[in-house]
Order: sequence, then structure tokens, then C-alpha cells
Amino acid sequence: MCHSERVAVTQSAPSASSGAPRTVVHFLLLPGVTIPSLASRILAANLRRLRRDWEAVFGHTLLLAEPFVDVARFRRTCYRASNWLYVGDTRGFARRGASDQRHGRPKAVFVSPLQRHARERLRALDSPPESRKP
Repeated sequence: MCHSERVAVTQSAPSASSGAPRTVVHFLLLPGVTIPSLASRILAANLRRLRRDWEAVFGHTLLLAEPFVDVARFRRTCYRASNWLYVGDTRGFARRGASDQRHGRPKAVFVSPLQRHARERLRALDSPPESRKP
């Protein structure tokens, strides 16, 4: 099962090519930095800010954060320590305009729900309208 099936990504969800925002943010803790739980605190602060900013700009709540981690370069320690859910690996493609281009570097995919019952709410978006609860 691929990661998009596990988190119920729908075809009707906005994509990067449709004008939806696409943000790439990196942070690196240099060797020798010894502040306890710093990476986890940075992730938590960014998620809080992301939720607020998203709602302010787009007028609706964001349900899920999904980083793609290059496992050839990074150990993923901060995501595991912060209880992010590992949902699988990509197939090594990148979006280039309207098409996908193979780059051969699969990424590990993690998710973190940003709202209660995020999974159920995402699945409801993929169900036929007549079966949705009011």
C-alpha cells in the first residue's frame, strides 16, 4: 500500500500545478548543538504556525502535514522522536510542471495530523456526497 492510500489523499485535492501552495523548508542541526529536544520543539512550533497561517490565508483548516525526507542524506531522527507516523517511501519521482520526472532518490514519507480526526475527515472527502455525514 502506498502512502497516499494510507492517508486517503484524493484526486479532488488541490495539487501544486493547480496553484495550491507548495512549501519546501529545511532545517539542519549542526553537530555539537546540545539543546535537549531542540528538533522536536522546532517541528512543533512550525506545525502550530503552519496551522494558523494556513487558515488565515486560505480560510480553511489544514488537516495533515507531510514531509518527504531524503534518507540518503538524513536520519529522520527528529520525526521519529516527535511521534510522526512513517507511511512509506516515494518511488523516486519529482513533479516537474504537469508531469513527473524520475530522479531515482526515493524519500521517506511521514505524516502528522494537525486536527483531531484528520484521517476520518480526509476519508470523508473521498466518499460519494450521498454517504457523507452532515
